[in-house]
Amino acid sequence: MDYVTLEKLAAETGMHPRTLRRYMDDPVNPLPTHHVCVGGKDRGRVLVSRKEFDAWVSRFPAGRSHIKPTPAKVTALDRRVAAAVRSIRGV
Repeated sequence: MDYVTLEKLAAETGMHPRTLRRYMDDPVNPLPTHHVCVGGKDRGRVLVSRKEFDAWVSRFPAGRSHIKPTPAKVTALDRRVAAAVRSIRGV
């Protein structure tokens, strides 16, 4: 399996690493991640499997984000994330 860091995944998808971290904490469909701890003291590095990421993205209808902000809270970042998800899905 091919694993990438959140930073690399963010660069490839156009999402911000904070957005990906927010998706990791989603109560309904969290982004699947793996924590690699070298020293045993903390959670270490977060890795994402490309295969699991693709499967996670494919669960959402095209053009819709699974995080539904209220209209007043839609930001430029939210629009970028939605556009990135659409581009990943090929829509």
